[in-house]
Amino acid sequence: MTRPARRHGWALAAVVGAVTLMHAWLGGTLLAEMADLRPQQAPERLRADFVAEVRLQQPAAPAFTLPAAQAAPVARAVPRRRPRPLPPPPAASAPQPEASAVAQADQAASAPQPPASGAESSSDLLARAMQPASAASGAAPGADTASAVAGAPPLASSPAASPTAVAAGASAAGAPAAASSAVSSAASDELLFGFPWPRSTRIRYALTGQYRGEVRGSAEVLWLREGTRYQVHVDTLVGPRFAPLFQRNISSDGQITAEGLAPRRYDEESKVAFSRRHRHVTLAEAEVVFTNGEREARWPGVQDLASQFVQLTWRFLRDPALLAAGRTIELPVAMSKQQRMLVFDVMGQERLATKLGEIPAIHLRPRMPPGSAGKLGGDLLVELWFAPQLEYLPVRLRIAKDEAAYVDLLIDRLPERAAPASPAGAAAAGASAPSPALR
Repeated sequence: MTRPARRHGWALAAVVGAVTLMHAWLGGTLLAEMADLRPQQAPERLRADFVAEVRLQQPAAPAFTLPAAQAAPVARAVPRRRPRPLPPPPAASAPQPEASAVAQADQAASAPQPPASGAESSSDLLARAMQPASAASGAAPGADTASAVAGAPPLASSPAASPTAVAAGASAAGAPAAASSAVSSAASDELLFGFPWPRSTRIRYALTGQYRGEVRGSAEVLWLREGTRYQVHVDTLVGPRFAPLFQRNISSDGQITAEGLAPRRYDEESKVAFSRRHRHVTLAEAEVVFTNGEREARWPGVQDLASQFVQLTWRFLRDPALLAAGRTIELPVAMSKQQRMLVFDVMGQERLATKLGEIPAIHLRPRMPPGSAGKLGGDLLVELWFAPQLEYLPVRLRIAKDEAAYVDLLIDRLPERAAPASPAGAAAAGASAPSPALR
């Protein structure tokens, strides 16, 4: 090879090397920038050891009937107080002084008007009439008046008692005062923003449905909490565990506040055969960043597709009157591409046949926007059933694209609850409560 050709070859090799190095540098820079643009990895799951069951506990009265009774005409008719003309003619009551006590008792029993003493209002009588006969007969007269004055009381105050209903049920055969003290002590280490948030809880479901034929599987909802931080995981599996046909995991991570849950991050991962899809939503303090990168000002009280279940349970525990048949419930939810105000119609009570026996549950049906066919930008709405006897936890979930494609999740066993957060907390609960593990 001649000297000019050799020089030309070296020059060509140098150019190729320089181009290769430049491409490598540009490629590394581009990959680094793309890594910065990629969403952060989903938060690591909180851990919990589930050691006890949440048992069925019969509520004092069906929560969904209370608002109807309050709204009934009788509640407004009583304050008219027909006996008002009676005070001017005192002689009308004078002829029967000996029988006044009997007449007063009859009037109190039938509740057509307040007692002659005027100590109880119409709301007192209504609340007392709705109490179980055993409670009315065993309580002191002053106790009836005090509870009635609180308004729809036994039920309106149930939020504080519901999360500890199992502990209260464990001592139902004992003295009421001791049971009340045990419930208060067991709840003390769970009180956040004035509400007794339960410890980590797991609910397992059997899955049935239709998708090009009958499908079966399993699912679980996990509520995990460490202090004021929470996570909600909804894991669904169609087919056998060793070879699932479809798998979806949705998760919410955020903080507990005085207004309930404040989600910060939503993740959704779906697996079908060898394909995998991941979607995420970031819920910052002032804005929501969707999967496609679009941003929108954050709505007050907005939830995500996983946290909505726990947020609804929290609302029902605080105000069971929301579940009156015929009412509607609104909940703002950040979906994968937009925020939307979900509207649920309360359909009333149904008795669900489960492996645990029949469980009364309140049915909530989401309203489908016109032309949506039950689908909102790729997100499916969920039909829900909440059980007052199980702390208003969701015991059935139905997710449907149409009548030929749906999955139905039905509670498969009693919900499980984690141990107290620390040995010290467990010892304190054990010293004051008969059965703290049953909370």
